[in-house]
Amino acid sequence: MRRVILLLVIIIIFFPAHLFPDNMDLIVMIDTSESMFPYFQDLMNYLIKDLLTGNLHKGDTFHLLSFAGKPEIDISEKIKNKSTIEKILKKLLILQPLGKYTDLVRAIKFLYQYTKELPETNKKTILLLTDGIHDPPPYSPYRFNSEEILKNLLAGVREIKKEGWSVHIIKFPGKITAKPEAKKSYLSEMAGVLEVPIVTYSEKNKKNIAGYATGFPKLYYPENLGSIRKNFKMPLTIRNYSDKPLIIRLNKIILLSQNYSGINILKKPYVKNIPPEKKYTFSVRMHLPARVPAGNQTARIKFFFNNDLRISPKEGNITFNYTGTRGISFNTQILLYILYTIFGIVIIYLFIRLFIYLKNRISDLSFSEYSEYVKVSHNTASRPIEMRVSFQNPYIGFRNIHSITPGSSKSIGGGSSSYLIFLVPVPRKIGIIKNTDGHYVFIPLIKEFFPFTDNKIVDCLNRNIQVESEKGYKMNIIFKEYISQLEKINQLMHSIDSTGSKT
Repeated sequence: MRRVILLLVIIIIFFPAHLFPDNMDLIVMIDTSESMFPYFQDLMNYLIKDLLTGNLHKGDTFHLLSFAGKPEIDISEKIKNKSTIEKILKKLLILQPLGKYTDLVRAIKFLYQYTKELPETNKKTILLLTDGIHDPPPYSPYRFNSEEILKNLLAGVREIKKEGWSVHIIKFPGKITAKPEAKKSYLSEMAGVLEVPIVTYSEKNKKNIAGYATGFPKLYYPENLGSIRKNFKMPLTIRNYSDKPLIIRLNKIILLSQNYSGINILKKPYVKNIPPEKKYTFSVRMHLPARVPAGNQTARIKFFFNNDLRISPKEGNITFNYTGTRGISFNTQILLYILYTIFGIVIIYLFIRLFIYLKNRISDLSFSEYSEYVKVSHNTASRPIEMRVSFQNPYIGFRNIHSITPGSSKSIGGGSSSYLIFLVPVPRKIGIIKNTDGHYVFIPLIKEFFPFTDNKIVDCLNRNIQVESEKGYKMNIIFKEYISQLEKINQLMHSIDSTGSKT
């Protein structure tokens, strides 16, 4: 038992609910009295068919309940594949609104009881399609006055509201030939208890009635793309009917045509954020398979969204005139390839010349600096002074080696200072080193960087001077007379010669 509980906890933690299929029971309660006759065909084409083909997924269950004089169960089918949807659509063809009466009270009670008895595993979504008029047959036990009718109706919808089911009401025009006492629609009172809006059917909104009624998004795309090449763009528009923002991710657009079935023609996924109750239009980049022949084509495509988004339509036909890959002649392509090759060779040549120039320039600079050092060494009694910084690379040419003539000074710090500290950022000229009659004196100028040095340091050669950066990084600088490698070798050779001569 403990192992079972542990397994359930692991599943809950590592496999959140949104990763599991969100199956739904869609219960459509439709008024089939004769007052619905003028709108019935549009209702089937623009609402029921749209919901079946675009908004229901494998694992959902479709329930169609009809009512006139009494409620009936017409369809209850679990969606398994396309064949299930085709079977449902065929059954819908024989359904006709020919009832003489409308027993709305009995229908609401039946709707509650039917939905209550369904398995609790699926989310419940109810669509109530009616004019809201209660005109029961003579044999109905619900032939009341308007006060009793409203009382019974509201009692039924309160039971539905308690269950937390999602309810959508679509109101149709009332009966033209109805008796005066049967002309009242009770939908506004029912919607008030359910706290849901009423969507009123009209000629203007009939094509989008599924979106208005359920809040499910709608996809629009051009069926005729005109002339296109192998790579092309297609504009898409998504309308969000919900009062909440919608984030969609279009993962694939698959060709369903016989010769190219299963090929994804979308170049990359697209993620878009559609504001509440707004349309959003964007273009997607697509490419056709290489074997598609040129000329006029008709292809069937299917859209794949994240989390199997309930959007319609999910598939349809597009027509286009495929011009192939032409647009640049073969000779032009060859010429472009030649030009690109020449351009590439020129770029490589320029890089080589630049490299050689920089190499020679660096050599010249190094030699000139060394020559200057030799000249200074011979013309002055003192040697150049080198500054070294702990943990800082000292092999930077003669950047930190300078001759300081008597009475002159050199700056120390970052930027353009004579002696450069680049290990950590420091300002320029935080201190100076001065030659006073052959004695070298270090003078701190910005004392915050020398917390352990209060005053100037006389005879500062070969002494560690601690520097602290603004961020507290500590390092030591040391000044000493510079002896070149060549001079060290010469000294070594002279010592060997003098040792040999004594022997």
